[in-house]
Amino acid sequence: MKGVSAIPIVYSISILLQAFVLIVENVEKSRLLFDSGRYSPEELASPLARLIFGWLVPLLRLGYDTILSMATLTPLSEDLKSRQLEPKLRQSMNLLRRAPIHDERSVNKGNLLVTAFVITFVGYALSSAFYWHLTNRLMMMSTAPGSLDTGSLTLMTVDVEKVMLGFEDLHELWASTAQIAIAIYVLASYMSWACVAPVIVPIVCVAVTVPVTQRIGSAQGTWNAAVEKRVNATSAVLGNLKEVRILGIGGYASSLLQRLRVKEITPSTHFRRLMAAIIVLSQGTIVLGPFVTFALYAIILRINDDSNFTASKAFTSLSLINIIAAPISVLIQSLPSFAAGLSSLSRIENFVSSTTPLDGKRLQDEKMSLNKRCVYLRGPGADLSMEDQELDRLEPSISSYYTSQRTFENSIIVRQAKFGWKADSDVINSCNFEIQDGALTVIMGPVGCGKSTLLYGLLNFVRYNSGQVWLKHRNVSLCEQTPWLVSGSIRHNITCGAALNQHWYDQVLNACALVQDLDHLSGRDMHEVGNEGNSLSGGQRQRIALARAIYAQNPILFLDNPLSGVDHSTSQYIVQTLFGDGGLLRSGNITVLITTDCRDIIAQADNALIIDQEGTVTATVEPSSAENIIMVTSTTEGDVSVSDNKEGQEHAEHNTSPGPSREIVEAKADLRRPTGDWTIYSFYARACGQFSAIAFLCLCLSCAFCYQFSTIWVQWWSDATEDASRRSDGFYLGIYALLCALGLSTLYLACWTSMVTMVTRSAIKLHLRVLATVFNAHVSYFSTIDDGITLNRFNQDMQLVDYSLPLAVVNTFLFACICLVQAAVISATANYMAAAIPFCLSVIYFIQRFYLRTSRQLRLLDIEAKAPLYTNFKETILGINTIRAYGRGFGSFLKQKHIQVLDDSQQPIYLLYTVQRWLSLVLDLMVACLATLLIVVAVQTRSGTSGSDMGVALVNLTSFNQYLTMLIRCWASMETSLGAIARIKDFSRDTPVANGCGHEFHAGYESDQSVVFKDVTVVYTQPKSSPEDTEDSLEERGALSHGHLALDSMNLSIRPGTKMAITGRSGSGKSTLVSSLFRILPLSSGMISIGDVDISQLDQQVVQNRLNAITQNSFFLSDVSLKENLDPLGPYDQNDAGFSMPITDIMREVLVSLQLWTLVEERGGLEGLFSQSSWSSGQLQLLSVARAIVKKRRTQCHPDSGWKILVLDEITSSLDKASARMVRDRIKIEFEDYTILSIVHKFDGVLEDMDEMIVMDSGKLIRRGPPRELLRVM
Repeated sequence: MKGVSAIPIVYSISILLQAFVLIVENVEKSRLLFDSGRYSPEELASPLARLIFGWLVPLLRLGYDTILSMATLTPLSEDLKSRQLEPKLRQSMNLLRRAPIHDERSVNKGNLLVTAFVITFVGYALSSAFYWHLTNRLMMMSTAPGSLDTGSLTLMTVDVEKVMLGFEDLHELWASTAQIAIAIYVLASYMSWACVAPVIVPIVCVAVTVPVTQRIGSAQGTWNAAVEKRVNATSAVLGNLKEVRILGIGGYASSLLQRLRVKEITPSTHFRRLMAAIIVLSQGTIVLGPFVTFALYAIILRINDDSNFTASKAFTSLSLINIIAAPISVLIQSLPSFAAGLSSLSRIENFVSSTTPLDGKRLQDEKMSLNKRCVYLRGPGADLSMEDQELDRLEPSISSYYTSQRTFENSIIVRQAKFGWKADSDVINSCNFEIQDGALTVIMGPVGCGKSTLLYGLLNFVRYNSGQVWLKHRNVSLCEQTPWLVSGSIRHNITCGAALNQHWYDQVLNACALVQDLDHLSGRDMHEVGNEGNSLSGGQRQRIALARAIYAQNPILFLDNPLSGVDHSTSQYIVQTLFGDGGLLRSGNITVLITTDCRDIIAQADNALIIDQEGTVTATVEPSSAENIIMVTSTTEGDVSVSDNKEGQEHAEHNTSPGPSREIVEAKADLRRPTGDWTIYSFYARACGQFSAIAFLCLCLSCAFCYQFSTIWVQWWSDATEDASRRSDGFYLGIYALLCALGLSTLYLACWTSMVTMVTRSAIKLHLRVLATVFNAHVSYFSTIDDGITLNRFNQDMQLVDYSLPLAVVNTFLFACICLVQAAVISATANYMAAAIPFCLSVIYFIQRFYLRTSRQLRLLDIEAKAPLYTNFKETILGINTIRAYGRGFGSFLKQKHIQVLDDSQQPIYLLYTVQRWLSLVLDLMVACLATLLIVVAVQTRSGTSGSDMGVALVNLTSFNQYLTMLIRCWASMETSLGAIARIKDFSRDTPVANGCGHEFHAGYESDQSVVFKDVTVVYTQPKSSPEDTEDSLEERGALSHGHLALDSMNLSIRPGTKMAITGRSGSGKSTLVSSLFRILPLSSGMISIGDVDISQLDQQVVQNRLNAITQNSFFLSDVSLKENLDPLGPYDQNDAGFSMPITDIMREVLVSLQLWTLVEERGGLEGLFSQSSWSSGQLQLLSVARAIVKKRRTQCHPDSGWKILVLDEITSSLDKASARMVRDRIKIEFEDYTILSIVHKFDGVLEDMDEMIVMDSGKLIRRGPPRELLRVM
C-alpha cells in the first residue's frame, strides 16, 4: 500500500519538474552569448515567444516610437541567408535533373460546449499563425540566388515577385483535402446524399477553371514579354539621360516609353479579364454550394414527403458547407497565381539553364580559380601538334586542352578561324597569325571591319564558326571601348576586391596618368565614381578601366581602343610608361592585343593585324610595315594639345539641384513614414477615376449584402416550416437563386471595374506622371540618385500597380464589406453581442494603429531595399564581358556584394510578413473571445435567443473568423502595394522641376541667333548636414553650402555662323559650358541668351529640341526602326517648301553620303528594327552624324522649329582617318551657315574647319582667337 500511495507523489513531482523545465526553457538566454547581436531575435526566442510572436514586440515598439531604417532592423536568421540557401538550391536542382519524370440541452453539456469553442478557436489562431509563419519562411527561401550572370532585370523583379505570390498558397492546395473529406462525412448525416452537392459544384468550377488557367499562363507570358521590352527601353533611356536630353529627343523617348506602356496594357487586360473570371469561379463554390445542397435536399424532402427542414439542421449544414467551400475557393483562386508563378519560374529556369556561346574555356574557367587557369585551345576537330607541350584532354566534346607548362614561345595562335555574330555570317574571315609572349600587337582597319569582333572572338564571346584558336594563358584582362565601372570608389574599381599591393597600385596609377586627377578629387582614390562612373569625365573612366586591367597582372591583355577619350599629351605619356623601353607592360612581359588608330602606339608595336572591309586579317611583324598602314587609319598628325584628359566631361554630372535636395525630400518622407498618408487613397482613386472608384465600392457593398442576406433567408425558410400557410419551397429556392446570381454578378462587375477599368486608367496615368517628372527635372538631380532607385519606379512600382494592387483592392474591399455586414447580422441576431461589437471595433482600431506605424515603415523599406539589388545586377549585366574575360574569380567581389544586398533586401519583407502574422494571431484570438462570449450567452440565456437566431449568429461568426483573416492578409498586401502609389506621389511632388517648364517658344523671339553667356556662374552644391531628421531642422537642411565652382562669371558672345573649337584641361568647364547651354545644369547666376531669348524662361525640352548636337557616346534605341531613330521628331510633310522628296529618300541620300546605305540594307533597311549591338562604335558615330543631318533638313523645311546651332563632342574618336575626313566634309557642306561649337582635345582638322578657338581653365575663358595663333603659343 505504501508503494501505491507513493505513485501520486512521484507523479506530482514529475509534473512539477516538467513544468520547471518548461519554464526554464522559455527563459531568454541571449545574455549568455558573447556576440548575441549577430543573431536574429527569432533564433534566440523561446518556444512560447516563437509561438505567439513575442520576439516581435520590441520591433513593434521601436517602429511605433521612432523611424525605422535598414540599420535598426533585426538580422535575418542564418537559415534564410543566401549563402546557406544557394548550396541547397543547387543540390535540389541537380537532384531534379537526375530524377526520372512520372435536442435535449443540459448545463453540463453547455459548459463542455463552451470549452470546446475555446479550444477550437484558440487552437486555430495559434496553429494558423505558426503555419503561415513557416510558409513565409519558405517564400523567403524561394528568392535565394542562383548562378545568374546576365539576363533581364524583369526576371529578378517581376518574375520573382510572381513566384512568391503564386507559391504563397502552395500548401493550401493539398492540406485542405482532409478538411473537405471530414466535412462531407459529417454533412452526409444531416443532408443524406445531398452532401455531394458541395463537391459537385467545385468540380464543375474546377473543370471550367483549368482551361481558363491554361490561357492565363499564355497571357502571363505575353504580358511578361511586353513588360521586359518596356523595362529594357526604360533602362536604356535612364542610363543615357544626359545624351537623350542633349540630342533633343527627350519628348520622343518619353512618348516611346508611354507607347510601350500602352501596348503592355493590352495583354495585361486579357490576363486580368481571365483573373476576374477565376475570382467569380472561386466564389461560386461558396455561393452556389449551399444553394445546390438545399435544392437537392428539398427534392429529397419532397420525395419522402417530409418537411423536417429545421433551423438546427439548416445552419449546421450551412456551417459544414462553408467548411467545404472555403478551402476549395482558395484552391480555385490560387490556381491562376500558381500557374503564373510556374510560368515565371519556367522563365527563370530557362534563363539559368540556358547555354551560352562559351565553350570549354569558359566552362572550365567557371571551375578554376583565377590563379590556376593557364591554357586554352578550341575549335571543331582541333588538332594542333605542340612539340614542346604535353597536352591533357580537358573537355573532349569541344576539343579544349590545357597545360601547366609555359615554355612555348607564342601566347596566341590562330589558324583558319572565322568569327561572326550569326552562324551564317562571318565578320572575320579565315585569319591566321601567331603572337609571341610579351609582344605588343595592334589591330587596325576601317570603321566596321570587325576589330572588336576579333577580340571577342579570341575570348569566345561571339560565334566561332570554324578554325582553331589557342591561348597559352587563361588569365586575360579585357578593357572595352566603353569603360565599365561599378558603384564605389576609384580604388574599388581598380582592385575589384583583390588585396591591395600598395607599391604596384602606385605604379599603375602613375602609368595611367591618374595621380594628377586624384589630387583634384575629394577623397583621392576613395572618391565615389557614381552610377556608371558619371561623376568622372570620359577620359578618367577609360584610364580607370585601363588601370584595372593592368593591376590584375594577367599575362595577356586585350584593349579595345582604350585611349579614344584621352588627349594627345596624356596619351603619349601613357603609351611611353606602358609600352616604351622599360615600360610597365614591357618589363612585365605582358602580351598586349590592342585595337587603336593612335600613331604613338603603332610606333611602339611589335606586330600589326590589318583588317580590311571584307573581314580579312593580314598580319605583319615589322614596325615599319605598321607605319605604312597608318595611311588607311586615323592619324594624329598635327595634333597639338593642351594638358587635357578629354576631359571636358568633367564633373558636369554632379548634382546641382536648384530645389530641395534629395536628402531633404527623404527626410520629409521619413517624417510621414510611421503615420502614413491617407491621401494616398484619394490620389489612387483620382488616378483610377473617381466615378469608377465609387461604382466599385457600391458593387462591393451590394455583393456583400447578397452574400450575407442569403443566410437570413435560410433562417426565414427554416422558421416557416412550422407555419402551415407558408409558401412553397420553390419560392424560397427561387429567391435564394436570385440572391446567388446577384451576388456573383455584382462580384464580377466589381472585379471588372477594379481590375480592368480602374487599372487601365491608373496604369497609364501613373506611368505618364513618373515619366513627366523624370523629363521635367534637371538631369543633375538624378546624377546622385542610384539608377536602381529610378528604374525601380518604372519596374517594381508599376508591377505593383498592374498586378498586386488590383487583386488586393478587390479582395480587401470585398472582405471588408462582408465583415461589416456580418458584424451587423451578428449584432442583430444575438442581442447581447451588440454591446461587444463596438468594444471589439475599438480593440481592432488601437491594435492596427499600433501595428501600422511599423508595417508602413517596413513596407517602404522593402521597396527601397531592392534598389541596390537591381543596381548591382545591372552593373553585372553591363560588365559581363569583362567579368567573363577575367574569370569567375574576378567577379566574386560582385557576387559577394550581390549576396549582401540580397540578404539586406530580405530583412524588411520577412519582418513585414511576420508582423502581419502577429496581427492575424491577435485578431484570431479576439474572434475566439467573441465566439466564447457568444456561446456563453447562448448557454446561459437559452430563453432569450431563438435557435434560428443563434444559428445565424454562429454561422456568421464562424465565417467571420475566416473572412477577417482573409481581410487582414489582403489588406496587408494592399498596404504593401500602396507603397508604390505613395512613392509615385512623393516622387512627382518632391522632385524639383526645372525653371521654365511649360513655357512654350514663340517664333520671332530671336533676331540673329547669336549665343551670349553673360556672367554665367555654375556652382556644384551640397546640402548642409543636420544631426536630426526633425520637422524643425528641415528648413535648415534646405540651405545649400557652396562647393566646386564649375563656371566663374563666364562671359562669351558667339556671332551667328561662327565655327568655334572649345578646349581646356580636365575640369576646366568645357562640358559644363555646353550642358548649361542645353539646360542640363541650372545656373547659379547670370543668363544665357540665343538671339533675344533668355533660354532659362523656356521649357528645357524646347531648348534641347531647337538645338542640334552630335555626342561622343552614340545613343540609339533598340527594337524600334532605324527610320524612327534617325528622325525621332515625328511625321514629315514632304510637300513643305524646299523639299520634293519623301523622308525615306532624304535618309537614303544622307546614308549613302556617309557610306552606310549598304550596311543599312543588309540589316533590314530603314524599317528594320535597330539593334545597337550589331553596329560598331565607329558606325554608330556615323549614324549619329546622319541623325544630325536629318534633323538639320527638318529645320530647313520648318525654319521656326529650330536654331541654326550645332554642338559637337569629339565626334571622330572612333573613326579612321578616311571616315573622319568624310564626316568633316559632310558637316562643312550641310552646316555651312550654322554656328558650330565643337569640344576637342585633338586638333586634327581644327585649322581647316574652325574660325575661332577658346581655351578654358578653372571655369574661366583664358584665351580666345584664331586656331592657328592659339596653337602656336600653346
